[in-house]
This record gives sequence, C-alpha cells and structure tokens, in this order.
Amino acid sequence: MIKRHAYHQVEDALGRQVAVALIGPRQVGKTTLALEIGKKTAPLYLDLEASANRKKLADPALFLEPYEDRYLTRNKAVRASVRAEAVLVQRRRRA
Repeated sequence: MIKRHAYHQVEDALGRQVAVALIGPRQVGKTTLALEIGKKTAPLYLDLEASANRKKLADPALFLEPYEDRYLTRNKAVRASVRAEAVLVQRRRRA
C-alpha cells in the first residue's frame, strides 16, 4: 500500500477518539486504508451490505465483546445521497 498523508491523520485521530469515519467516493482506498491501520490488532471487518453481517450486529454488545482489543472496520456504514461512501474504523475500549 502507498503510505498516504491520511494514514497518519487517522492514526492520530484514533489516539484521541474511539471512532473515525473515512468518507469519500468509491474506489479511492478507504477500506484499504482502514484495514492497513487495523493490522496492528487483527482487525474485525464487517461489510454491512451483506445481510449476514447486519444480522451479527442485531445485538452489538454481545457480538463485539470477544473483539475488545481489535479494531473494527465497518464498510458501507453510511451512504449519503451524494454517492459518497463511508468506512468506519473503531478502536474498542474496555469499560
């Protein structure tokens, strides 16, 4: 992967907050960037266009509990009317 300026910005943001949304047009590298950042903790990746993945999040607390120390990447988390897509990278924190 080509290291992008956004890589460090997202890492810094995850150091300050629990979640970061990567928003932009299709095919610009949002998911690639999110998965690259998440490699440090074997990221959990969920593509929310797949109904099986949406069902997993019917009870998010129950499903996500075993993954507390991993990054969670949710693809297609938001779709805006301007055809932008979002990838959400979330760092799980222990309560």
